[in-house]
Amino acid sequence: PAGTVGQSEGLQLHVSAHSSTGYKGVAFKKGRYTVLHRGTYVGTFGTAVEAAVAYARRVAQPAAHVHAPS
Repeated sequence: PAGTVGQSEGLQLHVSAHSSTGYKGVAFKKGRYTVLHRGTYVGTFGTAVEAAVAYARRVAQPAAHVHAPS
């Protein structure tokens, strides 16, 4: 959508032409922007850009690896 920001707070935001908010993982529900990443609730935010930043931060986090005991 028009007005979508591609970068904020030094993070590359995940722009999506398929989302009504313009950002991957961000949905507008009950007057707030809700973020889900891989089925996990991240939070709700007042603006789409704030939500997109939270999604980008979550994506940038290193994945937790579980190692089996030797």
